Amino acid sequence: MLFLLVSFSLSWTEQMLAISAQIAFNHIGVEYENKLISIFKAAGDEFTRCSQAAAWMNYVEKAPFNLKCFNHWHFLQEPYNTSSMFIPEHINDDDLITNIKNVYKSLSTQQCKRSWPFAMSMKVLLASIADIFSPLHVTELFNQDFPNGDDNGRNFYVQYNGKQTTLFDIWETGCGLYPKDFVFNEANWKIIDEDVKKILNLHPFPVNNTSFNENFIDNVKSKTRTFTIEEIYQKSFRNQPLPQSQILTCQKETQQKMAEAGFAMAEALKNIILITPGEPTVLATTIRTSEVIAWSILCILAPFASFLIWKVHFA
Repeated sequence: MLFLLVSFSLSWTEQMLAISAQIAFNHIGVEYENKLISIFKAAGDEFTRCSQAAAWMNYVEKAPFNLKCFNHWHFLQEPYNTSSMFIPEHINDDDLITNIKNVYKSLSTQQCKRSWPFAMSMKVLLASIADIFSPLHVTELFNQDFPNGDDNGRNFYVQYNGKQTTLFDIWETGCGLYPKDFVFNEANWKIIDEDVKKILNLHPFPVNNTSFNENFIDNVKSKTRTFTIEEIYQKSFRNQPLPQSQILTCQKETQQKMAEAGFAMAEALKNIILITPGEPTVLATTIRTSEVIAWSILCILAPFASFLIWKVHFA
């Protein structure tokens, strides 16, 4: 049975992210995973498996935390301008592509030497790798219907199973293959392991996997953008039922992209030397209260600080 729920996060579902990451960690080996889980624990993250870290951003962006600080890291809003219309500058310098390159560089060049920043960077990296493979994360539609952009499909409404939803919400669940509600418990880890086997049977790990670097990131971005334009934007119509052909394409391609994201994560991890974890801090259930407070304060103060800088230097 397929489910399609309203999205309250800005990435693949937690189940999808964990599946992709589990593909990577199964390939990278138990020794690496055990060392990394000790770093997460030292940083205050009580993950059952390392693959759970890929879903951390998704987790904190939902209730009860509702953090919005990471929203811009999920997207590159590169315009797909079908009407040759004027588009005001709206792309920031701290988007998905810029961030993933910076975070990967800091990890692969051993700039993160303490447990908390290393763990935080690793959580962001795993989620960001998934995002560059996910359609609608690197392209935004501009036309007469969306003169200010469709917000990467989040404002592009269509009909699915007789209900109104958005292109973004549909594709983030693999067109209903993977439900939004997911708890990491023993039973669901078995489901994840079975899903990993099914996906790898369809899409085996490549013998000669492509190295993970900035060129690789750019190439994936371009490939994802082309797919989004040709298979989603050009075949979808506002407020109209989603074609059955696109639903089947969505389900098939999503599993392939989840596999490819897992392969990319594995290649990235090969180039990251794990640090020696410090003394464990007080553990929380996946996220610490102090961590939530710190990021919340940052979200509140950042706009005010930007206003003061503008007022002093540019007003």
